Amino acid sequence: MKKIKKISKYLPLALLPTMVLAAESVTPLPTMSLEKLLQNIQNVILAITGTIILICLIIAGVLFATAGGDKNRVESAKQWLVNAIYGVLIIVLANTIIYIIKLIVQGRTQ
Repeated sequence: MKKIKKISKYLPLALLPTMVLAAESVTPLPTMSLEKLLQNIQNVILAITGTIILICLIIAGVLFATAGGDKNRVESAKQWLVNAIYGVLIIVLANTIIYIIKLIVQGRTQ
C-alpha cells in the first residue's frame, strides 16, 4: 500500500512532459468570414424548420389514419397538412429571396 501511495505521488511528474507538449500544440480557432457565418446560420435554420415541417406532416398523416370517419379529426388533419405546405412555401420563398439578395450584393446578375 505504501508503494502505491509513493508511486501515485510521482505519477503527475511522469505525465508532465506530455502535458507540456500538448499545451504547445494548441491551435487557435479558425476564423470565418461573415458570408460563411450567415450561410451556416441559414443552414441551421433550414434544418430546424425542415424538421418541424416533417413533424407536421407526420401528425397530419396520423390524424388522417386515425380519424375513423370523424369529421373534426379529418378537418384537423387537413389543417395540419395545409399549414405544413404553407411552411414549405415560406421556406422556399425565403431561400429564394436570400439567394437573390446575395446575387445583388455581390454584383452578379444572370
